[in-house]
Amino acid sequence: MSSKALALMLTLAAGPLVADEGMWLFNEIPRTTLEARYGFAPTPEQLEHLRLATVRIGRGGTGSFASAQGLVLTNHHVGLDCIQKLSTAERDLVAHGFVAKTHTEELACPDTDLSVVVSIERVTDRIEAALAGVSDPAAQEKARRTAIADLERGCKEATGLTCEVVRLFGGAVYDLYRLRRYTDVRLAFAPEIDAVRFGGDVDNFDYPRFSFDFALFRVWENGKPLAVEHHLSWQPEGVAEGEPVFAAGFPGGTQRLYTLAQMAWTRDVWLPLVMLEIVHSHDRLVAFSARGAEQERIALRDLYVRANSMKALSGLLGGLLDAQRFHAKAEREGRLRRELAARPELVARFGDPWAEIERSLVVRTEIEPRYRVLESTGRYPGRLFDIARWLVRLAEERTKADGERIPEYRESVRPLLEQRLLSPAPIHPELEEDHLTGYLRRLLGQLGPIHPAVLEVIGRHSPEEVAAELVRGTHLTDVAVRKALMGATPAEIAASTDPLIRFARALDPHARAIRERWQDEVDSINVSAWARIAQIERAVTSGDLYPDATGSLRLSFGKVAGYEEGGRPVAPFSPLSGLYQRAEERGGRPPYTVAATLSRLRGELPGASPVTFVAKLDSTGGNSGSPVVDREMRLVGVLFDGNLWTLANPMLYDETQARTISVDVRAMLLALTRIYPAAHLAEEIVGEAP
Repeated sequence: MSSKALALMLTLAAGPLVADEGMWLFNEIPRTTLEARYGFAPTPEQLEHLRLATVRIGRGGTGSFASAQGLVLTNHHVGLDCIQKLSTAERDLVAHGFVAKTHTEELACPDTDLSVVVSIERVTDRIEAALAGVSDPAAQEKARRTAIADLERGCKEATGLTCEVVRLFGGAVYDLYRLRRYTDVRLAFAPEIDAVRFGGDVDNFDYPRFSFDFALFRVWENGKPLAVEHHLSWQPEGVAEGEPVFAAGFPGGTQRLYTLAQMAWTRDVWLPLVMLEIVHSHDRLVAFSARGAEQERIALRDLYVRANSMKALSGLLGGLLDAQRFHAKAEREGRLRRELAARPELVARFGDPWAEIERSLVVRTEIEPRYRVLESTGRYPGRLFDIARWLVRLAEERTKADGERIPEYRESVRPLLEQRLLSPAPIHPELEEDHLTGYLRRLLGQLGPIHPAVLEVIGRHSPEEVAAELVRGTHLTDVAVRKALMGATPAEIAASTDPLIRFARALDPHARAIRERWQDEVDSINVSAWARIAQIERAVTSGDLYPDATGSLRLSFGKVAGYEEGGRPVAPFSPLSGLYQRAEERGGRPPYTVAATLSRLRGELPGASPVTFVAKLDSTGGNSGSPVVDREMRLVGVLFDGNLWTLANPMLYDETQARTISVDVRAMLLALTRIYPAAHLAEEIVGEAP
């Protein structure tokens, strides 16, 4: 695509705008559509204010500045990693909650960081220039990675900021994000877990909901609370049914650009494989938690993540099995391919990217099980294994030019890697041993007993024996040991006698080999093909189009609205009285146990006050903690979930019944002023205790 065409492009091609669909780039919102639908559009000044008030939490959540003194609002479940790491058996902040009465009582999170998007620049021309004359997809991908690394490094050197090149529209467009990163983050307020997770996994992704899923943190800088210019004012009166609202956040990923073949492959190959992994891991954690109260406490977050993933993926599978949704995707793709066939000049320019993707799926089907168990390991092997692999790879990658490194080891992301490696957060050997045992069983099951990697790391021992030897023999629980190894050379790593380092080294050649094949024969082909499909759709489609979510900052919009389920209306607001009613209907048994504070104050709290509400906001994982604002950019809620009908939306969007769920601002203020002793925080936020 020419530079001139890109300059004219407002957006490309995840799909044409349908209803309130879309996770829009802040630098390319559909202003005409908003004005036509709602009679207004946010001004550039309002959008800048919202962008600078919205924060990314780590790499997997969103928050927003709530006061001029650096107070940050997000979900409790987004902050749970920090809250759990600050907890002990004697002082369980997850179970009992926490309120800092003064700034000095706030607790420093061991390894939480926040980032604010300072500016966004389109850099597609510079990426295109690096690809000039390169036709092979694998060679293109290597040139692309080098260009991205050069851009990020140059940006960091020039500005001192964290710089990230974001791939959009499958690789047809690139933006450079400049982010200011903060690493001194402290816990100011968290409700007790029974108030957050009322209904538990049974009510997860369901509605009505009665969850106080929010928490407050504070950013510190130079030993004092951060002075913040752009923070969101809260609207104590909330929002009404039918009003338009906006959500700003960092949605982690959607796959609406996937072809029909990729969606069928996801349904038939990928989802069964991944769901089986999660089920096995979940069941191990359930058994681990049953050993005792302390085991239950330290496994809580991991168990929550697995249970959440199981339900989310089963919902996605249900959507992909929905003949009506799948037919709609088939019709749209068929029309696009017919349009292409009817225009020879486009065929000559773009070829047949769908056929290329189908050929790559043959390779991916072959290597996916090995790729997942060797390279895409997720959290399954445990934190100690992650540390060992980071140290092994850091030594090797440091010997290469920045553009030739694995992206996770580029100079632009080194501060994040160092923060993770040097985190003083507690490591629980018993849980690590259990995680590693489960991983070794997966390794044995996927690769077989005579695979070289299995023979080297397991041999003829049992996974339990190997895991116990690795965890009990390692010194990587000591931060000082990790710090010393961060600067090690490959030869020094090779000479290490630490059993986990040796374990990670033994697996690394196998993992790198399968990763390289996946990049060359799957990912690079997909990037090239998706970019051309996006350009084809732009060429034959009129109107606003938006990119798939990629973890980059986005804006969604829609009205507060209920829906129908089973022929019955579902109201948009869930009042507090419904919590007590549901608890009585379920006999007060877990997970329907009313939190102690809410139980004690039942007769004193306003039953009609809404706890949560639903809206037609397009969102996905990563949007958790997103500020939900009204047309004046005043906060009216914090997004924390979607209903069951949203689970297929990452691939097949349909807003008929799909709704996002947010904690109502009135519930948060009620919690701060009347349920918990935190009126001073409410006063800091709204100027006076409401």
